[in-house]
Amino acid sequence: MWNFDIETIEITEQIATGLLEKLASGSLSSVEITQAFFVRAAIAHQLVFTSLRIERSVLMALLAN
Repeated sequence: MWNFDIETIEITEQIATGLLEKLASGSLSSVEITQAFFVRAAIAHQLVFTSLRIERSVLMALLAN
């Protein structure tokens, strides 16, 4: 359904004016832009969540010793 691919990266790394130009020309739709940013946000969330779980696990292990 939603993929983290080169297109997602290209869309989410553009500045707002570049996205507006692509919207106006029809080369990108608002749905494509929205999906790209949601995919990128979901990946960032997973990375942060995973990092927090690792830190918590290490802390718990240290406290158990």
